[in-house]
Amino acid sequence: NPDQLADGLLGVRGRTFPAEDLSAILQQPPLESTIEERVASIASELEGRELLVVIDNCEQIADATVALSALGTFVRYVSNDTKVLLLSREALSGPFSRMLLHGEVGRLAVEDLELDAEETDRLLGALGVVAPSPQLVADVAGWAAAAPFVVDPDGVQGFTACSLAEYLSDEVLGRRSEQERALLLRTSVLATVTQRAVTALCGPDAVAVFDGFRTHYLPARIGSDWSMIYHPLLRQHLRDCLEAERPDEVDVLLRRAAELMIDLGQHEVAVDKFLDLGDLERAADAAEGAIAELNERAEWVTIQTSLDRIGWDVFSSRPRLLGAYIRSLYGLREFARARALVRRLTVENLMGEIVTVDPGVVPYLGLVYHWRPLDALDLVNQHEGDFGA
Repeated sequence: NPDQLADGLLGVRGRTFPAEDLSAILQQPPLESTIEERVASIASELEGRELLVVIDNCEQIADATVALSALGTFVRYVSNDTKVLLLSREALSGPFSRMLLHGEVGRLAVEDLELDAEETDRLLGALGVVAPSPQLVADVAGWAAAAPFVVDPDGVQGFTACSLAEYLSDEVLGRRSEQERALLLRTSVLATVTQRAVTALCGPDAVAVFDGFRTHYLPARIGSDWSMIYHPLLRQHLRDCLEAERPDEVDVLLRRAAELMIDLGQHEVAVDKFLDLGDLERAADAAEGAIAELNERAEWVTIQTSLDRIGWDVFSSRPRLLGAYIRSLYGLREFARARALVRRLTVENLMGEIVTVDPGVVPYLGLVYHWRPLDALDLVNQHEGDFGA
């Protein structure tokens, strides 16, 4: 109802005058006047007063043509002494599109509101945090509104989960339709959400919901490919809601997400998801796809942790993973375990298969015996390896 907008602006006008003049000031223009005339009259009466007028929740009138036009009239008619700040979770079109083109208004997008390192330090310092943890800095820098929830009033770092959950439930999930809410919960199993991911997790009919959904302002980034990257705090809340409200869907969604990661070549992500499902064989399949890149990056901790979770009984029959395990043991300076493994694989005549699929492992066979050079040379000479690896 656009009349409610006029009533709210009348309240702004009333608070800017001395109390003794209030009754005269609040006399509204004639009822037969248009809504634009009413708000223009209100705006003109604010002239000469240095004010900052903040109007929140403007997304509620984003689709209301008359009210949006009236708000544009108010912004256009206020004097230079009065500054108007409109807060909205959706882009405001109509008159504001034209005003933006003509330079009459400016727009601060989500990325403009993200804090840099210096601003984050200043904010946390104002909240009493002297030496913030890297995780706290990351949470606040990516989403400044999270600061009150990750720092308590006494400046002690801590996750006030109840307050954050209440805020996100009311301000994010509570404002979404049932279809949008379902899409948010189901896609929380992924860090980055694309149209293809939405199709895999929610079905093709959900793509239209997702495309419209990205016009809403959320604690999330929009990638260059129009993907949506949830803020970690938001994603964790969505995941908690998914497990509480739709527990029967969790495993199904995780498996769909894991298979999607395989199709996209993101095998490392798929490993974790299959491990969460307890599907060790599929986790090993995904690990074989990820291992070449992990070896290249010398991600020894990741390799060893993942293979230990998969288990020896599963990965011991896969030469490529055995070669990666040898590399990781050497890379983490676990020489005794590395020697024992190389000795065992040699005795069991498995080393030839490993070298065939991973020639670059041969130098590591010698390196684990580096203080016994004759044994090392003998071992290396048994195989035609990639010594430049």
